[in-house]
Amino acid sequence: MNLTGGAIAQPRLLVPVVLVMIYNRWNEILVPDYGFMHFELIPMLVGFFTYKIATFIQAIEDAIPSVGKKTKL
Repeated sequence: MNLTGGAIAQPRLLVPVVLVMIYNRWNEILVPDYGFMHFELIPMLVGFFTYKIATFIQAIEDAIPSVGKKTKL
């Protein structure tokens, strides 16, 4: 089975998948057994994707040359 073209081989999906796995294990094992604080999945993913959007916007701003800026020699 060739997975190189599939979604499983995409490294950009690694962080959200790991976040969901941590969320699942944390709430299933550590919360009931040890009384740790309960995690919420939506705020975890929103925080991650907000960071990704900000990084994407910054990369676009760096890639597009500023029009009208004059440099001093």
